[in-house]
Amino acid sequence: MNSISIIIAIFNRKDELFELLNSLSHQTDKDFQVIIVDDGSKINLLPTVETFRELLDIQYLKKDNSGPGLSRNYGAKRAKNDWLVFVDSDVIVESDYIENIKKDLLENPC
Repeated sequence: MNSISIIIAIFNRKDELFELLNSLSHQTDKDFQVIIVDDGSKINLLPTVETFRELLDIQYLKKDNSGPGLSRNYGAKRAKNDWLVFVDSDVIVESDYIENIKKDLLENPC
């Protein structure tokens, strides 16, 4: 099965980013990529990303502020996987989140 790229467009939400990445680092299925698109944040989000560098297949991209839609598209163009999942920064996912997405994809192929 093809793997998943999780796209996170974010602006200035360091604490939320930490919580989300922490929840992603505890997934039962580790076969996924995380792309963080920093949409021109005024705070440095890179130290938060670096905390999870060894736990996640993570890519950090910083760009000028353009809003969440264009930032999600920016991340999607750089994804290495066939399946894209867009997650807002204020989400904390259950440990079987990736596993359940893949199960749903197998049961209901597009």
